[in-house]
Amino acid sequence: MLTLGSKCQGDAPAPFGTLPPASQIGANTFGCLVNGALCQPKGTTGTPNFSVVYDPIYNGGDLTITVDQIEGSHRRYLALLAAPIAGTGRYSFARPSGQCTAHYTEMPAMPDGCNVLYSDQDVAYRMGQLTITRLDMQARIVAGTFNLKLLKAGGCDTIRITQGRFDARF
Repeated sequence: MLTLGSKCQGDAPAPFGTLPPASQIGANTFGCLVNGALCQPKGTTGTPNFSVVYDPIYNGGDLTITVDQIEGSHRRYLALLAAPIAGTGRYSFARPSGQCTAHYTEMPAMPDGCNVLYSDQDVAYRMGQLTITRLDMQARIVAGTFNLKLLKAGGCDTIRITQGRFDARF
């Protein structure tokens, strides 16, 4: 009986405020740290706060992951875009030759705009890695991990995105 109770606890999703476990079951989870602060889906703007889209044909396999974290007047938005993604493996965020890019925005914006990176043109430096650990076309599941650094020119601090993980159905 004790083992049955512990099994149920292990199957429960991680509570908000903690990184979800890295998994590959289509759990529809996402989490990362942005400069040490937890980033995970929360709140709404009328659209889903977590979205994963994978198109196996476009660009040789196009993956888009978007996350909104809204708490009161504070909003954090992160988008990871990658192509071509045809299977499991490691993919680079390195600029300009990597397969991956990222957009990051925090509102309210800082007066210097350092926390607003809407497009690749806003990024002076980008480095990191996306690792796809499962890409299952039949079950329609994609899972993986990521770490990256983004820098906007003009004396801005580096945005460090670490311990990223996702597991979703597309």
